[in-house]
This record gives sequence, C-alpha cells and structure tokens, in this order.
Amino acid sequence: MRVFLLLAVLACALAQRPHGPDVSHYQGNINWASVAGSHVGFAICKATEGTTFVDASFKANWAGIESHGIRVRGAYHFGHPELSAVTQAAHFVSTVGALKAGDFLVLDIEANANKLPAATVVTWIRTFLEDVVTRSKLPVHRVWVYTGAWWWEPNTAGSAVAAAHPLWVSGYTTAPPMPRGWSHWTMWQYTDKASIPGVSGGCDASYFNTTQAALNALVGI
Repeated sequence: MRVFLLLAVLACALAQRPHGPDVSHYQGNINWASVAGSHVGFAICKATEGTTFVDASFKANWAGIESHGIRVRGAYHFGHPELSAVTQAAHFVSTVGALKAGDFLVLDIEANANKLPAATVVTWIRTFLEDVVTRSKLPVHRVWVYTGAWWWEPNTAGSAVAAAHPLWVSGYTTAPPMPRGWSHWTMWQYTDKASIPGVSGGCDASYFNTTQAALNALVGI
C-alpha cells in the first residue's frame, strides 16, 4: 500500500510539470497543430549527427514547432566522440541557424563506438560544449546535455565535466538513476512510448523538473 501511495504521489506531481516530445525523422510527418493543441510545454527535435548528417525532418519540425505556438523548442545533436568535436559543433550550430528566445541546444551523448577511454571522452565533451557555446552565443544554461547513468558512468567515469550545463536525463523507471557529475536533473525522458496527438505511434517524451514559468525563464523567455 505504501509503495502504491508513493507512486500515486509521484504521478500526480509529474502531471503538473511541463511535458513534451522529442522527435526525429523516425516519427515521419508530424501534425504540429495537434501537438500544440495537446498543451505540451515544449518540443525537441533532432538536428544533426556526426560531422555531416542532417535529420531529414529537422527543417520541417523546427519550423513547425515555432509556427504552431510552442514557445520552448530544443534541437539536439547526436555526438560521436571518435570524430572531431569542433567539426561536429560547427555542423550542429550552422544547421540549426539563428536562435530565438525560447530556443536551446542539446548534446545527445550516448555513443562510444570505438570504446575510447574516459579521459578522451571527457575532453571531447568539454571541447564540443565549449565550441557550441562560443558559436551559438547562448549562455551555458541554454546548452544542455542528454545522457543516462547507464552510459555516463562507464564512459566518463562519472565526470563533472558538464556540471554547469542542464541535465536531460534518460531513465524509464519511476525515478531516473542520476549520473554522477550533476546534483539534479532538469529534464527527464521517462518513456519512449508516449502517446501524443499529432505524432504517429509511440515517441520519446520528457518532463521538466518544475514549472512552465521556470522553464521559460531558463530558455530566455
């Protein structure tokens, strides 16, 4: 009974926090009017990966989020530590283009194909984030990091290299396992099977950690 009550309290608390999808070309054509009509607090879409890849749906998704009145939008880059951090940062920022109040950028770091040592991965992350901040001219709190303890711990040895950047944590449990290096999460991707009007099939979805007003302030609105 106690466990049930705790889960009910958690569900109630989360229901009051802003939530929204993160999407890529895998979701196909998205009806952003329907997404906006479901009262999401934000939306995030994939922009780039590696040094040359651009998500086929990025342009449509990035424009659709804004044109349908979703004021908080994020773009993410799927990073590959075996490739140049500076080249990837330049590719990412130039692809996204001019940024407005309410926009934020994300490094999605969950790959280490060459099994590089933690020190090398940490240096890559630092270089990428610093370069994105410099090129985009965004403050550090509008350049986020997406990862999970399942990847961060073995691949960075729990580094605090990104501690100044908001954490968008992945973990499909009742509470996300926290990677060392942060004291709290800013966004929590809690599922990859969310049902959101306007998006075909299940998709990734996340909660912000407090209120819509706090999220708006964080991203410059």
